[in-house]
Amino acid sequence: MFFLLNTGQEAVPPAKGTLTTMAYRTSGRPIYAVEGSIFAAGAALKWLRDRLGLFKDVAQTGAIAAELRGNEGVYWCLPSQVLVPRIGILTQGGLSAALRWIPARAYCPRRAGILSLSTLDLLQAITGDGGPPRTLRVDGGMAANDWFASFPRTSRAPVERPLMLEATAQGAAFLAGLQLGIFTDFAAISATWVPGARFEPCMDGAERDRSIKGWRDALAGR
Repeated sequence: MFFLLNTGQEAVPPAKGTLTTMAYRTSGRPIYAVEGSIFAAGAALKWLRDRLGLFKDVAQTGAIAAELRGNEGVYWCLPSQVLVPRIGILTQGGLSAALRWIPARAYCPRRAGILSLSTLDLLQAITGDGGPPRTLRVDGGMAANDWFASFPRTSRAPVERPLMLEATAQGAAFLAGLQLGIFTDFAAISATWVPGARFEPCMDGAERDRSIKGWRDALAGR
């Protein structure tokens, strides 16, 4: 999963944990972006489906995770991050840590919520002290998961999900259309964007702070 912030013609020096990349190039003019990535996002949920059999369809995970009122202190960290101590269940997809036994079928799909917290880390690294953006737009397979798309729980920014989720292929088609003269400019391309759903911030400040602190403590091994 990738997080991109378009910086225009300026190649902005990347913050720690991010990189500067070329977003695209038209008429020989490069346009840059700052990029952050989270590995094994949708793949982790597919592993829970195919190898552990916790659900039949990844699309079910949003509803399953929503059955719980909270995460009860459970945070699933990827092996590439700092592993969480205490009681741990080590799997190929990561390490699930808790202070007591957990109902895995419900808690493991909440990995989508942890991805939201990881995305928050990337957002803060990329924007620095600039505050939350006016709007975040998501696409791709993970964006079909309402639980993940409701990232405003922690970001304090609304999230917009398009009707067409496969934006990578669509973007390539748009650039080809721009080159062939089907689209006159980027404004014409932007006008084709069709909203599918919008998720507003819904988490109160105290709960948000507890969730973020728990996540940071888990990464630090506290």
